Amino acid sequence: MVLGSVLIALVYHAIVYAFIKDHLVLHYIFFLLFFGIYTIYVSGIDGVLLGADAHKYFKYHLAEGSQMMYLFFYNFFIMKSMNIDKKKHPLLYWVWNLMIWSILVYAVLMTAYVLATGNDYHSYIFFGLIRLVIFSAAITLIWLYIKLKPNLFQRIIFYGSIIYLIFGFISSYTNYMGIMKPVSPIEWLVIGGFVDIIFFSTALNYRIRKTIYNLNRSYLDSAHEKIQIQEELIQKQKDLENERRRIALDMHDDLGSGLTKINYLAQKSFTNDTIQDNLKKIMETSSDLIENMSNIIWAMKEENDSLQDLMNYLKIYAAEYLESNEIKLQIDMPEISENIEIKGKNRRNIFLIIKEILHNMAKHSKTKNAEITINCNSLLTIEIIDHGVGFSCDSVNISKGNGLGNMKYRVESLGGNIECESCENGTSYKINIPLENLKK
Repeated sequence: MVLGSVLIALVYHAIVYAFIKDHLVLHYIFFLLFFGIYTIYVSGIDGVLLGADAHKYFKYHLAEGSQMMYLFFYNFFIMKSMNIDKKKHPLLYWVWNLMIWSILVYAVLMTAYVLATGNDYHSYIFFGLIRLVIFSAAITLIWLYIKLKPNLFQRIIFYGSIIYLIFGFISSYTNYMGIMKPVSPIEWLVIGGFVDIIFFSTALNYRIRKTIYNLNRSYLDSAHEKIQIQEELIQKQKDLENERRRIALDMHDDLGSGLTKINYLAQKSFTNDTIQDNLKKIMETSSDLIENMSNIIWAMKEENDSLQDLMNYLKIYAAEYLESNEIKLQIDMPEISENIEIKGKNRRNIFLIIKEILHNMAKHSKTKNAEITINCNSLLTIEIIDHGVGFSCDSVNISKGNGLGNMKYRVESLGGNIECESCENGTSYKINIPLENLKK
């Protein structure tokens, strides 16, 4: 029964290792392999299969070595299971390593000596010393358990080891007292090893299930991450399509109407005596088209996607536009060290708002002086003041006249607000837009 259980555990964990490549499972497989070899000798199956002489040869030449090898892998497996940290517990780490590697050296040298000389192994001094080392390892394991505050997996390993230690003491005691029946000292060890396999296999099964769960969770997280990347790509594609539609609409609105007007004026020039006036209108319309095309291209360029670029562009445009209308401009705006990104459609909306305000100023205010103040913290605040005759605008209902409804729509699309106040001393506009909204 014991040998069959060992064989089943060996095959099962070999298959598991082929799938998850857990080195701890590999250490356990080596323990099962040598424990199985030793169990074959204890059960006498080697004598049944190969004859009495083969059994006798194994008993006097290989039994001690195979027992020590399974005890080496047994303790090596425990050390790896407990995960002793070399930096946190250096003394524990070195003592444990010294003990288990002493078992391996003893097994190799003893077996090599017996095989080389052909003599039976009768050194009871070394026999006793190595078992003292093994019991010391068991005591160290108890110290290790107390020091490391083990998890559930390590606790199951520890409980199995303690049971094996108890059977080991029984084996040593019965051997010392010469008690051979009803259970011999060697059989006590095999029984202890069988119980240990039950505990170790249970612990590893828990660890394997946890590993598989973590692997599945990792695969799910990876799949979720890929889905998220796909969604981001799809969203970017949608944004690109929206931007294309917006540009097409801008070109249709700004350029299409202008080109239609040029075509109409050109045709009219052939049937009309007012050629001079029509040519002037064609020139003005062409200039407007060039300006609109320049604005569209500016909004499309990625290198202009910063708040500082927008402010510089507004400053240059406002100065040139007002100068052409004989209005002196005083502008106050900060230098922005932080690179604040603004999407192209948002930059264009802000520009068109300012353009509309400046157009109203040049057309209606009859002013000779204007002021623009720009501040930037959590809000982008733009204040424009002229000192002209003023005109009627209502800061509460700003939807009538002079393109103010269009300005309000553009500002609100950015999550901001616009205030307009007008009196005999001029008109002031104040625009407030959250910076976070300009990045979207």
